[in-house]
Amino acid sequence: MARKSESEHNKMIRALVGHLEQEKFIDIKADHIGGDQPDQINWKGGGGHIPDVKAKKGGVTYLFEVETDDSINDDHTADQLRLFSKAAESWDNHAFNVLVPKDSKEELEAVLTELDITNAGVWTI
Repeated sequence: MARKSESEHNKMIRALVGHLEQEKFIDIKADHIGGDQPDQINWKGGGGHIPDVKAKKGGVTYLFEVETDDSINDDHTADQLRLFSKAAESWDNHAFNVLVPKDSKEELEAVLTELDITNAGVWTI
């Protein structure tokens, strides 16, 4: 999906990967920036999405979705957030986090509330 902030999105993914490496996460896989990408997570009825970043630390697998100002309210984003939240909830030792620009934190929190997603951590950059 092309959007005006695709380069910002990819820059945020790179920054997240760098942070995770500093924090000693392992088995880091990232979509959109080359290298190993995470596996697609599928809905039971078919179709699915690839999380932007997947990493492990302390026996927990973390799923990360990165959103920019212009993607927070997309239907595509809502579907991803629902899927990754549900996956993290139903699988043992999984956590789900969303990374957004600092100025978009409140907007993301409103979207998560509207979607009834209560298990997503919100990270800002």
